[in-house]
Amino acid sequence: MGFRDLTLRDVEEIITMKGTIFDILLATAERASDIREAEEKALQQQITQTPPFTAVVPRKRRTAFRIRTQIAQQRHQPLPEKFKNVIEEMARGKELTPATLVIQKGLCGSDVSREESRLSIPTSRISDDFLTEEERQRVGSKKNNCIDVRIVEPSGAVVTAKFCRRDVKKSGAKKVTSSCYKIKGRKWIEIVARNNLELATVVQLWCFRVDRELCFALVPLPSNPVFTAAAGDAA
Repeated sequence: MGFRDLTLRDVEEIITMKGTIFDILLATAERASDIREAEEKALQQQITQTPPFTAVVPRKRRTAFRIRTQIAQQRHQPLPEKFKNVIEEMARGKELTPATLVIQKGLCGSDVSREESRLSIPTSRISDDFLTEEERQRVGSKKNNCIDVRIVEPSGAVVTAKFCRRDVKKSGAKKVTSSCYKIKGRKWIEIVARNNLELATVVQLWCFRVDRELCFALVPLPSNPVFTAAAGDAA
């Protein structure tokens, strides 16, 4: 800040003032100082009124995190009577094991995609105790690694689909392998279509056995406005 900040009117007013050259220079310096102080005060006020910087997180990432958090906080619901009745009908006169919960998750985009045609079951989120040692070896093999399983879908119908496991080696020095079980194929995408399963629908996958045959029950939880809103955000 200095003499260059003075306006023409300021200069004219100073020149018309009576006094010595020293008085004129002193008045000029005082006016320049006043202008500088006013500008600094305005700048400081602007800084204090500016909201603090907030990192912008992509909307899809916020939505996915919110869904995962709410699912983790939600208490597991018991197997509905409707599914119990279908299971008992399947096992009439046969050996039946109690149904146990394998996973509770919100459906992601790939779970309801016709191109992907599979329900992913990350091994990091479950215990594979529901499988026999023979089944673990079968689904973990490189060839013919799918086994047929019967699934009680939300409508109550019973369909047969493919169950397998996929191992993916991640890039990097450590070469960590991630694994997930999958219910896949045309039958899965038909289940999605028939039962109007959508992104962020929260489902439970239960496991049971009829005469040692591996079976599942897919149970959608009652609609929750929070998940409905989250699905809208992700669309």
